[in-house]
Amino acid sequence: MGRLHLDRTGHLEAMIARLDAQIEAMMTPFQAARDLLITTPGIGPLSAAAVISEIGADVTGFFPDDAHLASWTGLCPGNHESAGRRRSGKRRKGNQHLQSILVECAWAAVRHDGYLKSLYHRHLDPDRETRRLIARLEALGHQVTLQPAVWSHTPRRPQPASQAGVLFRLPS
Repeated sequence: MGRLHLDRTGHLEAMIARLDAQIEAMMTPFQAARDLLITTPGIGPLSAAAVISEIGADVTGFFPDDAHLASWTGLCPGNHESAGRRRSGKRRKGNQHLQSILVECAWAAVRHDGYLKSLYHRHLDPDRETRRLIARLEALGHQVTLQPAVWSHTPRRPQPASQAGVLFRLPS
């Protein structure tokens, strides 16, 4: 039984090697576009080949800008808002093959140090920016104290109690 499993594994590895060779042969005319895509964080050679196979190497004739491409892909959130009430913002329907590839690339990009990782963490933790700004103020010699905001009694400008106010004093 062990020999059968090893033979099957060897056969599958040979098939994968043949398919990889065929992909490399088919990507030869698109090598410049592939090399350019690989410079993007999170996109490797195989994902670049998949992106090129889904949208092509030159997309200027089909999509005037990146927003149109994102909309066609279905990765931009829907915007269903009426009378100030926001409803579901789930992803739109689009090219499902390209969606999964780009989502995997995005996850890979936020796992490596760089701008995209810091941007992701800034959006994930909004208090992080507050802490960073407080640390900068304290490094400049300011004394920073956090106080909960109070409700304003004026009907024109109410402030929610959940927002925290930041006070700082200049050093004397």
